[in-house]
Amino acid sequence: MEKSIENIWKKGFINQEALVAPKINALYEKKSINFVDKFIRDFKINLWAIAIFTIVPIVLSIIGNVLGLGIIICLALWYVVYYGQKQLTVLQGLEKTNTSYDYIKQFDAWLKNTINGYTKIYRFVYPLVLIISTLGVWEAFLKQEIIEHFEASELLWGMPKTGLLMVAVGAVLLAVFTKKIYHFDMNLVYGAQFRKLREMITEMEELKNEE
Repeated sequence: MEKSIENIWKKGFINQEALVAPKINALYEKKSINFVDKFIRDFKINLWAIAIFTIVPIVLSIIGNVLGLGIIICLALWYVVYYGQKQLTVLQGLEKTNTSYDYIKQFDAWLKNTINGYTKIYRFVYPLVLIISTLGVWEAFLKQEIIEHFEASELLWGMPKTGLLMVAVGAVLLAVFTKKIYHFDMNLVYGAQFRKLREMITEMEELKNEE
């Protein structure tokens, strides 16, 4: 039917002069802004969670008398939070007076750029946390026991050579597969929102392309 709800919706979205167009476009604008605002809230919560978690390595490093190692991990995590705060500033500066389609596309570009940036950061953070954590456990709890139960020829810098090799391989694997690991982590937290974003963009593009 020419006057069906679907046709009115589509024509209203693509035709700025149509009577229903302002209402349709206002609805999409509100939907886009609400989506981004919710993402900002969730993103802030995630950053706060990381910041609070930095207490854990500090406490453990104090207990194990390896405070320096704990501080290194904290500095790495604080940089993750710092980068996130910088990206949030960029996101909150997006022009909300643009059309809903332009606005949500700007957000999508920001999201991809932020994920790429975090991927580069975590390519160093993941291996660093593994190496520092291993050194901390060795220094705090295993050093003396290892020296007593291993021959000198089996040790390098006071650690078993096989153990060092395993840590080195693990660090390399973390660096190589950082993108997959980080994307898996992001999908666990924001998977539903990512799907909603893709659906929203697809819907808007279909409406724009249909005459």
